[in-house]
Order: sequence, then C-alpha cells, then structure tokens
Amino acid sequence: MAQVTDPEVLKFIADTEAAYPSEANLATPEENRMYYDAMCAVFWAPHPEGVAVLDIEVGGIPVRQYRSKTSGKGAILYTHGGGFVVGSLDSHDDVCAELAAATGVEVWSSHYRLCPEHSYPAALDDVETVWRKLTADGRGAIVVGDSAGARLSAALCLRLRRVGGPMPLAQILIYPGLGGDKTLPSFVDNAEAPLLRTVDLAHYETLYKGDCQ
Repeated sequence: MAQVTDPEVLKFIADTEAAYPSEANLATPEENRMYYDAMCAVFWAPHPEGVAVLDIEVGGIPVRQYRSKTSGKGAILYTHGGGFVVGSLDSHDDVCAELAAATGVEVWSSHYRLCPEHSYPAALDDVETVWRKLTADGRGAIVVGDSAGARLSAALCLRLRRVGGPMPLAQILIYPGLGGDKTLPSFVDNAEAPLLRTVDLAHYETLYKGDCQ
C-alpha cells in the first residue's frame, strides 16, 4: 500500500479517525451514525455570509434549500454520502451552504431513506422524487453527490434515461462508489487503507442491496 506523507492529509486522517475509528464502519447502524455525526461536528464550518436556508419536505423526504444573495437561474441537487447507512442534511450542511455561495445557484440537499432499514431501491426512489420536484418548473439543474450520494446521482441519471424524465444538465460525482473488479489493486493492495477499507465497502454494498443480492 502506498504511504501517505503529506502533513495536511495525515492530520485529516488523524482527526477523522479520532472521532470515527475504522471499526465504526462495521458497528451497528445506531453506533455508526453516532460516530459519524461526531466526526462531522469536528469539521463543520459556519455558513458563508448571505446564505439563506429553508427546511422543507418533498413527498415526506427531508430537503434543505440554500440560496445566496446572487442565486439566479438553475439549481443543484446535492445527495450526501455515508455508505447508504449514515449521513443526513446536517452532516453535509456546511458543504451545501458553501456550494450555494460559490456557484450562485440554488442548492437542494436531499436526504433519503437509509440502510439497513430501507435497502435498494428506497434511496434512489427518494432522490428521484426530489429531483422531479426540483425540475417540475422546467428549469435546468445538475446533480452532485459524494461517495454513496455520488452513486445515487449516477444511478438517477441512468434511471431517468431509461424511463424518461428531465435529464440533468451534468453530473458531478465526488469519489463515487461505482463498483468494479474487486481483484484490482485499489481493492487488494489498498485493502487496509485509512478511513475506508475493502471490507467496509463490501459491508455497505451488502446492506444497500438487501434482498436484491
């Protein structure tokens, strides 16, 4: 496994693992969420000045809207990561606020039903519901997500293309989990890499698929 030497990256790993140790990934969902929320609190940053926030529900799905003073046409649907098990509107709140301030467009942050209580396709169904509401007025929008949220963003695009629907203008996928050959070096040589091990990925994949194995 390649060794990390950058001091800033090493500090990030240390700060993360202090609140969210590797064993949290295989803990019970309740314990995992407790660890994850504690980690997010460590890194949370205040909102940029001028960003307005509003919590709403779309079909019973929690959504948080962000608008800056310069918000104009267009929109972003942000879907948070967390292995489909952890994460919430609060965990990625500062990320979405900064995104709204930096882009000058409205950001909708969508929650979704989590595993293992709700396996596939519950999360994807929720994201599609929010997407169709966001674009119901015909405005163009893009999808953005990190990790599991990136996978849901990509899956949304594939579903919309298959069934017909308002396609995103673009998708921005931040370290998405899109599958791949599990015998490749990224899975084998880096099986014990910091923050997310190969065994953790397999665990989350099992929970996400549920009865669809």
